[in-house]
Amino acid sequence: MLYSPYNYIPSEKTNKKDQPSTGQIRYTLADGSVEAEEEELAYDIAGINTVTVHTPVVNYSLVSDDQPHNQKTVPNMNRSALILERPFTVRMPTSGQHLDVGSYPGYGNRDYAKYFRIKQVRFPFDVYSEDRTQFYPRNTWIDVPVYVLDTTFYLPVWVDEGGYQVQFRNIAENAPDDFESMSRSNAQPDANTDLTYHLASDEVSVEFIGRLYDFEITDIADYNWELVFRRYKGSIAPTWISYWTGTQDIDGDKRGNYSQFTVPIRPGSHPLQGYKNVAVKTGYHFKFDFKTKGNMFGPRDGIRLTPTFDFVSKDGKTRVPVDLYYSTNQRNFIRIGSAEDQVKRFVILNDRMRQVPGVQLRDTATYKYNRYGEIHPGMMSEQAYQEYYRDKFLN
Repeated sequence: MLYSPYNYIPSEKTNKKDQPSTGQIRYTLADGSVEAEEEELAYDIAGINTVTVHTPVVNYSLVSDDQPHNQKTVPNMNRSALILERPFTVRMPTSGQHLDVGSYPGYGNRDYAKYFRIKQVRFPFDVYSEDRTQFYPRNTWIDVPVYVLDTTFYLPVWVDEGGYQVQFRNIAENAPDDFESMSRSNAQPDANTDLTYHLASDEVSVEFIGRLYDFEITDIADYNWELVFRRYKGSIAPTWISYWTGTQDIDGDKRGNYSQFTVPIRPGSHPLQGYKNVAVKTGYHFKFDFKTKGNMFGPRDGIRLTPTFDFVSKDGKTRVPVDLYYSTNQRNFIRIGSAEDQVKRFVILNDRMRQVPGVQLRDTATYKYNRYGEIHPGMMSEQAYQEYYRDKFLN
């Protein structure tokens, strides 16, 4: 009986079923042989079984779900939440279920890393590497080393919110050299259980979500609070004191403000001596600011604020929703938010007490000028529109 262990199939051999095998036994005459007609004798080996080449790869990829930073009121549980200007991670394991091990010994649910040539992921949107030193344009196949399980990327702010599909493909070591030109139809989802495929593919549904953050109260019209927000009485120069929602910033890092300077504003919020028990008297307006991340899809895009009101017990342990009413000269007890609530209040963005930087006003006007031509006269220059925007809409 002949036995030859540790035979390897070359990696350039592509997958094929039932390929014929041939072999020969060669005999070479030993030194000193007599009466031999030939120095070497060769005999074909009969009855060799066929050989099937089937290099297994699997693809059970995942994308991280950033639910702690998902601000949607109704999250989409069928898509992984990716947040603008935050990192996210893709996981590309080399293990998983392939052919049934009972019918195909050596396959089954196991690690197939040694059969991989490379792993790749493709995003239909721009991304950065985790450290933001490498930029990947959308629809670029990005190589991931075989033995790297998790890879982190960074989502830039300019990507439009909405749903996307992230594509993955794992390539077997014996894939044809032209696999780069293969379409998705040349890859089998999850695992290449059909040996005509050399790639295993996967697809993950994701959703891009913007952010609303840095809400701050920047001014209170009640004169008891004037010196909190202004350097001296009658001044418009700000102290830059604000009351924030908590002490953490958009990503959970410390902002640097003390807990005293957080909302809700209450007795004890006033920092000046002699005002410890002062709160905000009814009837006085306050100014606030906040920021957003995300794109504008049209000239009428905006933000709708719908307030709700609660009664909080003195010890702060009980909170009860309540309705709030106001009266006008024509009618008493109009519930805020009802159909009768028709009183309008207008916000002047360029109010000198609001301290909006002039560069922000100019940038907004420039954006609207270049993107929404229908909202300004066609012959107006950009500079003229900036002045028009500042004076007409903001004063």
